[in-house]
Amino acid sequence: MDRFYRQSWIEINLDNLYLNLQGLKALFPAGVYVMAVIKADAYGHGILPVARFLESKMINYLGVASLDEAIFLRQQGIRSPILVLGQIEPQDIQIAQFYGITITVASREFAEALRRFVVNNSDSNIKVHIKVDTGMRRLGLELREAEQVILQLFMVGLELEGIYTHLSSADSDPAFTLNQINRFEGLVKRLKSRQVDFKLVHISNSAGLVYRRRFEGVCNMIRPGLALYGAYSGDELKSVVKLYPVLSLKSRIASIKTLRKGEGLGYNHSYIADTKRRIAVIPVGYGDGYPRLLSNRGKVLIRESFCPIVGRVCMDYLFVDVTALEGVSKGDEVVLIGKQGINEIGVEYLSACYGSIPYELLCLLGRRLPRIYVSRKYRVSPEEGRMSVQDLMDLPIASRERLGLTVKN
Repeated sequence: MDRFYRQSWIEINLDNLYLNLQGLKALFPAGVYVMAVIKADAYGHGILPVARFLESKMINYLGVASLDEAIFLRQQGIRSPILVLGQIEPQDIQIAQFYGITITVASREFAEALRRFVVNNSDSNIKVHIKVDTGMRRLGLELREAEQVILQLFMVGLELEGIYTHLSSADSDPAFTLNQINRFEGLVKRLKSRQVDFKLVHISNSAGLVYRRRFEGVCNMIRPGLALYGAYSGDELKSVVKLYPVLSLKSRIASIKTLRKGEGLGYNHSYIADTKRRIAVIPVGYGDGYPRLLSNRGKVLIRESFCPIVGRVCMDYLFVDVTALEGVSKGDEVVLIGKQGINEIGVEYLSACYGSIPYELLCLLGRRLPRIYVSRKYRVSPEEGRMSVQDLMDLPIASRERLGLTVKN
């Protein structure tokens, strides 16, 4: 393991990432396309190492939120197809074309700007996916105008590679989800009857995998995000596929304090010892993205035992009651997310403890935590693994060249 100086880190298990990818593909007939959603620094897992690993496994598509993320990946040598799931600005169409990035059309106004771009540029070989709003009410063409807008784009010779929508409530509202699927399927069939066919048709996020039997006749690509990283968006998905957590958050005890009865601990003394207590100080805090809302309610694993967090989570440290454990000492490993022995703290449980969701908890984990990529099967570059997107963008050119991260012309 490459050396770092603050004894807190994140481990990313690439073997589990691959197991999840294979497990999700196995839910569908052979030949299903997979778009791995790696936006928001791959949900905190590290966008570049995850993209490179998935590319080595012949992933069909990568999905990102913004043009900035897509351009960054291209500049670091990622060659796989990339779809920007968010909408770009009309003035950025040409830069997307230059980098070979697939863009989303999600409004009539942008569709018109794109149509004009195609008419005015004879070399406008840009790939497009159409997004339709079937009920999310965020981005997407309105259903009542989608068919007309798509036909106008089709007639100017634009490569309409894909069409998709996004399920808003697949983990909570079956009736509404089925209604969304029906609306989307109806539009796809109407377009097909008018000779507008798409190579890629996709509707399913991780939560939507529960409805795979309903949409697999019309869709040929899935867009897993959270499930790819081994976390469940809802309990129903647990009966569909076995997932393996990819991320673990670990630390080591920095010091051990003895608290006397009646003595307060940490900021504002939100915890008062009811009897003599031994307290372990752990160098992880909300500055690392570990939620302050877990103060006096979260727990960690030390020596394979659950230990409660006491007092307020600080920016750089938190406190754990280890009174019940024998022989605990400075330097002992602490697991805040992940397994230790037979016990485990999952992101689903931890996020529920403070009223949030796994997506948010994973994305909160900050860039000052080194990412250590582990695998029994695949070679991992430690220099690449320890850096986040912003770290790499901030590197001077000479450092990028030393790490082999420059663009190859």
